[in-house]
Amino acid sequence: MPAARSRTIAAVPNRFEPRQHRIDVGALTLNHLDYSDLLNNRAPLGTILTLHGQADSAWSMHSIALEFGDRYRVLSLDLRGHGLSDRGGYAVLQMVADLAGAIDALDLTDPIIVGHSLGGQVSSQFCGIYPAVARALVLVEGMGPPVDSRRPSAGVELTDDQAQLAWARRVADLMRQPYRSRTFDDLDAAVERFRAGHPGLSPDRALHLVERSTRVLDNGAHEWLFDPATRDWLAGHDQERAYQRWRSIDCPVLVVNGGDAWARFWSQGPSAGAVRYSDAAHAQRMANFANAYEVVIPAAGHMVQYDQPEALNQAIDEFLTRL
Repeated sequence: MPAARSRTIAAVPNRFEPRQHRIDVGALTLNHLDYSDLLNNRAPLGTILTLHGQADSAWSMHSIALEFGDRYRVLSLDLRGHGLSDRGGYAVLQMVADLAGAIDALDLTDPIIVGHSLGGQVSSQFCGIYPAVARALVLVEGMGPPVDSRRPSAGVELTDDQAQLAWARRVADLMRQPYRSRTFDDLDAAVERFRAGHPGLSPDRALHLVERSTRVLDNGAHEWLFDPATRDWLAGHDQERAYQRWRSIDCPVLVVNGGDAWARFWSQGPSAGAVRYSDAAHAQRMANFANAYEVVIPAAGHMVQYDQPEALNQAIDEFLTRL
């Protein structure tokens, strides 16, 4: 078995520009980035298809694509409502259908699917519904909130029904908030705000991401490309149904989680007030996969590819050598 190699992101210029294409997946048209030029006419070892998280774009997976693009054909998809893809309804099954349509339109055989956050939910449920398609699956912070809904912060034990109602109230409260698309006076202001949320990013990487993830309005202000309504996927999400689909996955699965993700991400937002679940509960969740193992990356939050890109790439590389 070949040894996994290790190199830095700087080995390929951050400013490398993949080709962009739009593909018809049936209900709408999606944008994707194609990194095939990195192969320099070499035969690829296979195809890697990446799916980003909610409120991101295909560019958020750029550091992964750069690492593997000289060995694999790497394609990064903009989910519906994100990047340059069309907008539409945001149920997970609609995005699963988009993924199926993209794989058909691109004529992909045995793709390795890498999904982050919402992209992990979409790709994992896709692999359960269509278990014969993917060669392997990588979930980066893609298992859903690590929340023990039976143990709220007050320490009172809840029944399953009460726990489901508590989660539903959190999501319903979020859905009551008006849709807002955050704007910034100029590019510098957008980059400053982005780096505040992702302090591990270098100024160059932050600028590169923000330039490609915003649009310029008539007044010169910058606005994120994603549709604020994409948050609505949470309204129809059923974690138990996701578990059911995970149990049908046939391919090997790598689960990558950030060691600091709870403190820096999951304990906030809709999960605020809930309690991180126990090791036993986590093991029970992992048991839904027939063939999976987990890597926890220290000093990484939810955005593992921003906080510890080299450690993430090494974990993926070691996983791929075992296929």
